[in-house]
Amino acid sequence: PLHCPTRSLTDDYDSQYMIDRINSSLRLKLVGFAGVVMISGSSVAVGSYAAVGSLQLMLVTLGATVLTAGVIGVVSYRIAEAIDRLVTEMEAIADGELDREIGSERSDEVGQMFRTLDTTRERLQTRIEESEKQRAYAEKRQTEAREAEQRAENARAELDELLAELD
Repeated sequence: PLHCPTRSLTDDYDSQYMIDRINSSLRLKLVGFAGVVMISGSSVAVGSYAAVGSLQLMLVTLGATVLTAGVIGVVSYRIAEAIDRLVTEMEAIADGELDREIGSERSDEVGQMFRTLDTTRERLQTRIEESEKQRAYAEKRQTEAREAEQRAENARAELDELLAELD
């Protein structure tokens, strides 16, 4: 991995705490949404039975509610799973792992987040590489300057010796 500034234990704790809160909040919202659909659908089913007296209508409504809640559950799981993976990739970048490519086959907003994160990783990697090249170049020039200064001091010493011999 490329050199990346290290993080302190406090940074790691704060980051992990925030990630855990986001994941927990997201999962709670997704489960809550499916729960609301189930309760609403059940209420509609019972209400339709009470209003019309049709058991068949109530069963169809309950079936549609269960199906809808199931679809919401699957979609919610896929979103939460993708967010977990995205968080893992972000943690890897924060730890300086910039060599691994971040890919996603998704074509939705979550997929766009993966592509944007990968672009960010690539740009960060390029900037760090450029910075390391500039640092190496500056160190080389500094070494050359020290060597030139040493040669100048040696030449001055030789000139002082020659002048001393002439006196």
